[in-house]
Amino acid sequence: MKNQLWYGLCMIFLGPALLHCSPSSGNNLHNRNSATCQNPSIRTSWTNLSAAEKRSYQASITCLLRAPTQMRYPGAVSRYDDLVYVHQRQSDYPNGRDEWHVTGQFLAVHRMYCYIFELMLRDECNYRGRMPYWDEQRDAGNFRNSEFLRDFGGPGDENGRITQGPFANLEITLGPGFQNVRRTLRRQINETASAMASEQYHQNLMAQPTFAAFLNEIRRHSHIAGHNGVGGELGDVQTAPVDAIFFNHHLYIDWLWATWQEANPQARIFDLRGAGYETQANPNQETNLMTTLKFLGLAPDIPLYGSLDIQVLLNPIYIISPPDSLSNADNKNHPNLFDTIKKKTYKQGGFLCYTYQ
Repeated sequence: MKNQLWYGLCMIFLGPALLHCSPSSGNNLHNRNSATCQNPSIRTSWTNLSAAEKRSYQASITCLLRAPTQMRYPGAVSRYDDLVYVHQRQSDYPNGRDEWHVTGQFLAVHRMYCYIFELMLRDECNYRGRMPYWDEQRDAGNFRNSEFLRDFGGPGDENGRITQGPFANLEITLGPGFQNVRRTLRRQINETASAMASEQYHQNLMAQPTFAAFLNEIRRHSHIAGHNGVGGELGDVQTAPVDAIFFNHHLYIDWLWATWQEANPQARIFDLRGAGYETQANPNQETNLMTTLKFLGLAPDIPLYGSLDIQVLLNPIYIISPPDSLSNADNKNHPNLFDTIKKKTYKQGGFLCYTYQ
């Protein structure tokens, strides 16, 4: 199970660094390969997990929260903070420098970000269960009484602070925004926002005929429903991942995208038409299949096309950034996901290999 998550990253290494790779042909980039990944990992609704799976999943997150930072990013204390920092640094929407949200990278980069989270849970904290998404449509307009939210500490006390559940009284250090202020995890439920996860919005989303229309709709409603519906830390653009249900929300967003893609895979898997610019600020480069998804050294940067199909066998998938692209040279002296990758057995195959139940 360990090896399947990063199959086909890059077939050749040169010493401690990944060899700089580039596709030999563009033919594969616009056509889905008929051979799909074998033994995909399973993603399903939180309510489908067994009690043991739920405990194991939450314990694995606690494992990351208790482990020390490996990347030594500014403000990071825990291994979980390493994840949060990567999102924080590339989500500067208030100052017009966002790369991850109001850009054409939005869905693709969050798909990969969630996959890195899954890899860390499995390889660093021994999680063996299914990856759960929060079926927000089930709880639309009533997040406060959600079974899912209850299992993660509920809406909080009168001040929104989470004092129950697996992350009760969790002290966080990154955020809000770019301020790194020590505080307790909190939420602030907004049922007007949560109502945008309803069946009506879902049906409208799935009816969108083009990627550009789908992207616009999912950003305006489904994405906002989860973030603003829960509020508190999850409502902060830069550091929303400090609340671990961020990932269950974005797994749900990914499920929506995958569902839309699979309704017409030949037309939709590699469709980026009208996606918009790569970044919020200049140079206003249109998002394309070779747009680089950056993970600041936590994991290898990859070309966007490597995140478009969740069960693809490109031949092969290419890494486009060697470790010397890290922003902090000191990171090279510390364990990170590059080391995890280098220790694995490489096989030609799918980069992403999972399916939704």
